[in-house]
Amino acid sequence: MEKVEYKIYLSSKPSNLEKGKVWYFICPATHKFCRKLYDGGRYFVHREALPNAYYEKQTLSQKNRDL
Repeated sequence: MEKVEYKIYLSSKPSNLEKGKVWYFICPATHKFCRKLYDGGRYFVHREALPNAYYEKQTLSQKNRDL
């Protein structure tokens, strides 16, 4: 396995509850603010940077989503 070093930047925004700050990662691929980064193989990235990343419910039929 190849060792990869890169920086993940953080940024904060004021909480909508007016109780301090909320910290976010800035995705190295999409440059979007996100609360989670996912293992994209070589890098950790925002979910939208992964081609086949779906929530489990998104793969179910409409009938089975409500169960």
